[in-house]
Parts: sequence; C-alpha cells; structure tokens
Amino acid sequence: MEETTKRMVNEQMLFSSIVKRLFTGSVREIVEELLQNAQRAGATRVDVTFPHEDSCLITDNGHGLVHGAEDLRAMLVLAESSYQDTSVFENQSPMGIGLYSLIAHDEVMRLTIDSGAVCFPLDTHRWLSDRAYRESWQEQIIPRTRPEEGPQGFCLHIKATSAFVKKLQDLFALHEDLRYRSDIESYKNLSNPACGFRGLMAVYVAGVEITDDIPERIALPTPKGLAGTYQSNAIHISPFPPSGSYGGCLIVNWYGQLIFDRHHDYRFQAYLVVREGKPVTPRAPTRAGLIDDEARSALYRWIEDRIFDEICGREAPAPRLVQRLYELNRQRAEAECPFALVQQWKPLAKDYQPQSYDDYTGEGGDQESDEVGPLQVIRKDTLETLLTIAEGVTCSLRGDHQYLSSNDWQQQLEGEPALAEQYFPVDFAIGLGSFIRATGLDAYKAVHGIPGEAIKLLWWRPNVMEDTYYAIGLGTWGLQNFAMPDDTSVCDRMIEWQHFPADAAPVFVVSETASYDIKDTNWIIGLNGREEIVPFLKQYAGIAFTRDEEEAEQSEEAWADSLEDLIISYLPDTMASDVWAANLPGKVKQFLPQEYRERIQAASYTFLWEPATFVVGVTLTFPDGYTKTIAFH
Repeated sequence: MEETTKRMVNEQMLFSSIVKRLFTGSVREIVEELLQNAQRAGATRVDVTFPHEDSCLITDNGHGLVHGAEDLRAMLVLAESSYQDTSVFENQSPMGIGLYSLIAHDEVMRLTIDSGAVCFPLDTHRWLSDRAYRESWQEQIIPRTRPEEGPQGFCLHIKATSAFVKKLQDLFALHEDLRYRSDIESYKNLSNPACGFRGLMAVYVAGVEITDDIPERIALPTPKGLAGTYQSNAIHISPFPPSGSYGGCLIVNWYGQLIFDRHHDYRFQAYLVVREGKPVTPRAPTRAGLIDDEARSALYRWIEDRIFDEICGREAPAPRLVQRLYELNRQRAEAECPFALVQQWKPLAKDYQPQSYDDYTGEGGDQESDEVGPLQVIRKDTLETLLTIAEGVTCSLRGDHQYLSSNDWQQQLEGEPALAEQYFPVDFAIGLGSFIRATGLDAYKAVHGIPGEAIKLLWWRPNVMEDTYYAIGLGTWGLQNFAMPDDTSVCDRMIEWQHFPADAAPVFVVSETASYDIKDTNWIIGLNGREEIVPFLKQYAGIAFTRDEEEAEQSEEAWADSLEDLIISYLPDTMASDVWAANLPGKVKQFLPQEYRERIQAASYTFLWEPATFVVGVTLTFPDGYTKTIAFH
C-alpha cells in the first residue's frame, strides 16, 4: 500500500486491466497507430509483409531507435515518446501509448522490435500481467556488436493468431464495394488506412504500393468543394451534409490518419488536411474524434463564415445554396444574406383533378409540386416589387354563417344575437390555387428571408350558403396589407373587397380531414349554379383527402364511397358509371324498397345506351313487374 501510494499509480491494475480498456481492439485502430508512429519517425516508406499465416512484418525507413536501449525504454514506458523531429511533440502531442494498442490485443502473443543495435522480443501476455518480467526488460534485449547489421529504420515482427493476421490482410485490401457506397460511415469502416498518408510516405503491402486515393465524397475537390486555407492547412468545404447522414461531418487528415468528427448542430461537410501546427485537438488515446474545445468551435465558426462569404458574395447563387444558408443559421441568414427564396403559387388548372392533398402538394417542404413552382432566388432589395401571399385563405364569415353555426364557434355566438351581423375570420388551409386562377394574381410563397410584414393574406367573403357545401355566386375577395389588429372582427371593414371576373368559378376552401369521409370536411364552394356542384365534387373533392399510407387501398375505397353517397344526395336514383358489373347487385340495393332488396337475385337487368356506344343507366325488372331505373352519373 505504501509503495502504491508513493508511485501514485496502481501499476498492476494499470497493466492488467486499464491498458486494454484504452483501446477498441479493432485492427484498424492498431494499423493507424503503427502508421502514425512511422510518420512521426520521418519514414518515407513502410513495408508490410506476411511471412506466415500467423505473422506480420512491418518495417519503415524512419529514424528508428537512434539511441538504442534508451529509445526502446521510451517506447515501452506509458506516456513517453522519443522522436528526432521536435516539431512532432509541438504539433502532434504524441501520448506514447500507440504500441500498447498492439500489446493489449488478446490475439497478439509476441512482438519483436528490431532497430539498429537493439533486438527486443516481448511476450505480450506476460508483459501485461508480470511486473518482474516488465522490470527485467533490459535483460531481454538481444544486443548487436555491430549496430549497422540490424535494420536502420524500424522493424516490428508480430506473432498472432491466424485470424488476426487475416484481418490485417483484409484491411489493406481494396474494398470494391466502396465504389458503390456514398455514405461517410462506409468509407470510415471499409477504406484502406494507408490512403490518408499519401504524400507523406509510401505504404507497400507484399511489395505492392497502396495507391488508393481518398474519394471525392471525402476530399471534396474544387469545384465540388469550397477551397481555402485554415491556419496554413488546406481545407475543402461543402455547404451540404454528407449523403445519408444526419448532421455535418468534419473529416480531418491528421498527419495521415483520418479523423471523422460528427456534429449535429453544423450541417455541412469539410475536409481539413493537417500538415502544420495543431488547429484541432484529437481525442485520446487513438484520435477517434475531436475534443469539443475552443479550437474545434473556432474551426466550425470559420467554416460557417467561409460558406456565408462565398454564397452571399455571388451575383446569382443557385437556390439550393441560398437555402443552405438559412438551414445552417437562419438568424444569421436573415440578417446578412442579401437573397431570399420564394416559390410561385400555381393557379389550379380548369382540367386538374387532384387525387389527394398529398398528391397536390407533392413531397411538401420546398419541393416543386402542383401547388407551387420551383425555388427562386430574389434579392431582398427587390421585395417591394413582389407579391407574397401566405398559404391558405382567410374567409370573412358573418356570425350567422352556416359554417360558424356548425362548428366550435356556435358556443361563442349563442346568446349574443348582435354577433350574427358581425364578420369573423376563419382560416382554411386548402383552396388558394382556385383563387390564384380566379384572380389572375402573380403571387409567390415566402420560403426563406421574407419578413412577416411583407407577406399578405388572401381574404374571401363568400355568399350565403345553399347547403353545407356551396353557395351560388362567388362573393368578393381582397388582400390584407395591414397588420392583424387585436380585434379581428374589424378586418372585414378594412379589406378593399373586389369582385371576381365573370368566368372565375369555381372557387373554394376546405379543411383537411383525418378520416376518410368527405362529410368530415368543411367546404365553402362558390359556384354559378346548383347544377355545377356534382361536376365540382367529381373533379376537385379529392384535394381534401389524405391517404393512409399503411392502408392506402382501404382509405381510398372509404373516401370514394363517401363521395358517391354525397353525389347521390344531389342526384337521386343515380350511381357512378365506373361500377363493375359483378358489384352491380350490391350497389343498386340502396335504391330499392326493402322488400325488393332481398329478391335482387331474381331481377333482370337492361342497360340503357345513349348514344349506342355509351351506357347511361340500367333498369331492373322483377318477376312481379316492378321496375327501377337508375341513371349513371
């Protein structure tokens, strides 16, 4: 206890247990440490050979153990190193534990270190478990009387299981499937660890030089990346995150070894080639990432500055580049970026038949769809020339409007007769496209960089409803160009109302529904006459439908049935013309008196044609002479 306290290190625990826990045990980690040691020793060439299935020989032409046993001691002592180049200590901060990634591996049995005057065999298991064996290390050195007969660089002979040696061989092999993989994680796990050292030293495996290049998706060469210099080191930057990755990634080529640092707060990618100084601080002990210190934060700030300077300084940047600025740092982009992003609202075409709201809006977000055009870049100093309109339509409805009496407004209006003559704003998410068509407005959706006060609302004051779905006549419309007052009921008097063109019908608004029944939606439809309601429903009703992707077929069928029921309510004794003959008996039952529904199988069918090639209906005839004619709509 006294000796342990004096040393301030529990050596037995350190070597028998803790050392192994410093490393992951991966072969890649070991090879990266050995190559890094060679680079620090000034090697220009490393040779890897496999004399036997259970052995590997790694040699380099670096300075080796220049000071013989003293350099060997520094290599074996934890947290001590010996390199001729003093800049290694200043820039790379070696921890002096790299060799232990190999010693601590369970599948490695024996090492032989051979350099100049020193040849030193080491039993890895005894070294970790036997203190006396460690302390007698000098006695185990096999001296050479003529140091020049030994390797002038550094030679490491590894004796291990054949499985371990096979992993080494596989690690240095070219992974063909990397050519077909685009994600960063695949490259990190499958790439040859020698790639990053190209330009620093040549690595040969079984006499063949490793010439694999770091792929473009990592190195980001110009013009794919933004080139620059950070603290005298080359850097390439992409404002976009790596493919298939959430968040950004900084890849640091740390004097040959690749360090992958993920950062969810910064959604870009960068490749920094460190050959001078210490611009970042790698994590210990094996540089598996970067320490989250001021050096790392300063680099990320610099990268963001570089991206903003590059994109903001362009005359006409691509929309996706401007979009990245707002995604990287919205607050900064709104303050500094001279560009904004918009999409043009598309008029709802006369012949357009939406299948669902999702189909109409496409993938949502900022993608072009049937609702909006592609992203467009505009300069903020030209905003006054652009009409931007918020999504949806605000309806100005009287307190006695049927919509208000059938919704949550009812409780607010009950017992207040005076409110029946006031107007209240009600927002609807769907229907703006019909107003863009009807009014002919050249209007845009604000995506990024448009101040809220510049975005107008489109208002509609519809006529009195004929039923729960439609009104005869289109009413009036207007744009809100004033701030929303606390008392929203005064808005109706502040809007400059305008009439629609004569050929503008139909216009409509509708709420979304979570069910698959059209009766659960809230419609206000402006038509020229009652005869237009069924054609309208057939063409446009699908825009309020939201498909259940897990039960797509069932939800579509339920919606179609509810729509058919609604149409029949306007056209009694009619049914859809697309019914299958096999389903006809089941469909026509609803049109028959109860006593004939049970006798449907006895009925005969006569199809009505007009003209001769077009079926317009069907007549059912029962044995007792009862007939029923049902028209197709």
